[in-house]
Amino acid sequence: TEALRWDQDNVLAVAVSNRRNDRFGGIPPMTAGNWNVYGGIYRDVRMVVKDKLYIPFQGAAQHEGGTRIKTLKLSREKAQVEVITYVKNENDEMKTCELITSILDAEGCIIDCLKSTQEIEPNQLFEFNHISREIERPHLWSPEDPYLYQVESVVRMGENVADLYVSPLGFRYFHWDYVEKTLYLNGERIHLHGTNRHQEYPWLGDAIPKWIHEMDLQDIKYNLGHNFIRTCHYTQDRFVYDWCDKHGLIVCEEVPNIKNIEFGDDVQEQHVREMIRRDRNHPSILMWSMGNETN
Repeated sequence: TEALRWDQDNVLAVAVSNRRNDRFGGIPPMTAGNWNVYGGIYRDVRMVVKDKLYIPFQGAAQHEGGTRIKTLKLSREKAQVEVITYVKNENDEMKTCELITSILDAEGCIIDCLKSTQEIEPNQLFEFNHISREIERPHLWSPEDPYLYQVESVVRMGENVADLYVSPLGFRYFHWDYVEKTLYLNGERIHLHGTNRHQEYPWLGDAIPKWIHEMDLQDIKYNLGHNFIRTCHYTQDRFVYDWCDKHGLIVCEEVPNIKNIEFGDDVQEQHVREMIRRDRNHPSILMWSMGNETN
């Protein structure tokens, strides 16, 4: 923005509405009935200075960003990964971009590296598509053994690194057996036992720090011995899903929606897109919920 002054202090002001119904449309859940609804900014806020050739963050309803990781082949014997990476060019002229995608194991060793070069037009959001070689004997993710790989996406412009984006990767496959009414994870029958979890605490309401998130999750996983959590009735702090990846809690993530309350359909669609785009690469998330006690 032209308002920014590099040689002096700048002030960034942000205002939020705490009304249940306002001119921006009803934001679910508005009024829940069985817990209090709060407003305000109570999670991390980041201001990022980037090159004009960059990977946009995931989580926007208006555009794609980050990475979208899919397993094209997956068994105990072999795995093959497709990594789609979105790169934006906000320069006034075309730029030649090299994307380097590296797949790393839990020890940080590179097990595959993929490269491609593309000329990206001004204001274009380009979709890179990288497919890995077959990975022999992949280490599978499960509640008992939450093994994590990661994907590093490096954007280069000539000799310069313009951006770096890191994504989680876990190998797991699953299906629901409708006859047995049972979940199968990595080909083995698994019994889900877990809990619903609200991000609320006395005296603090929703505005809880990460150490309280972690205290709850430690209780659920280790003190109660659960392997499943439903983050109701809203998308929780990304710290929660990172923790579940690392410690092996299977997650059902829920969009902000409870009961048949009148709120804007466009706002609801925005929430669904933001939830899935932000969290789609987490191996812990096996289920998406479109709401609670609602049509």
